[in-house]
Amino acid sequence: MTNSRQSSEVSPADDSSPATSGRNLRIVAVESSSKHLNVALGIGGKIVLHEPLASSGEKTTSSALTPLLQRAVQTAGILPREVDIIAVTIGPGSFTSLRIGCMTAKTWAYATGCRIVAIPTHELIARQNSKDAMQRGCSRLWVLTDAQRKQLFATLYQLTASGIDDLRAIRVTSILEPAALRDLMEADDLVAGEGVRMSGADMSRWTDPADWSPRAEDLIELAAEKARRQEFADLWTLKPFYLRPSAAEEKWMPH
Repeated sequence: MTNSRQSSEVSPADDSSPATSGRNLRIVAVESSSKHLNVALGIGGKIVLHEPLASSGEKTTSSALTPLLQRAVQTAGILPREVDIIAVTIGPGSFTSLRIGCMTAKTWAYATGCRIVAIPTHELIARQNSKDAMQRGCSRLWVLTDAQRKQLFATLYQLTASGIDDLRAIRVTSILEPAALRDLMEADDLVAGEGVRMSGADMSRWTDPADWSPRAEDLIELAAEKARRQEFADLWTLKPFYLRPSAAEEKWMPH
């Protein structure tokens, strides 16, 4: 089987492209940016398998992730080379887990020739919580995750009148102190994500906590939309979105 180089550029539509052909897309998804690592497989828009993995560190994650994906395709009765797309969250999140998730996606794509769709973790969380926000008449949603050091990764999304399929980041992801976040929030803003509890935001602003952790099954739907728009990641340049150096890297930085 010939390995094909991935491209983040828009490719011309042709009959051989899974993103533009009539056959059902087969998508495997990897969510490794949070402490709740999970994978999923979807065929033709239907979730065939969603499986979480309790992980406590790099050894567990790296040794279990690839077998978990292999088990997913075996359960679905397809071969790895029959997967059209591998979708992966790219952060922000845990340095180690993000690195392993991206490397797994790149290795899988290289070995099988499938395409990669890379999704920012906060975009996925926003998507999972946008229906709740729209039902409550909210047009602005903050996604918050733990940045360690008593800080938050924060992204502000605008929910447009066209509905949950049209999210727009109006404040790019940044690192904020909880007090600084509260100063930036407007009266009707809602908050979502695993960093909400440390934000100090009033509970009346919370979306449903059940939707705060990123889910691979929802990643599949978002990846399918991006595939239809030919928004693929480049195999050779894809890397996690860390936002800041790791503690080890900072230790060796000149002061």
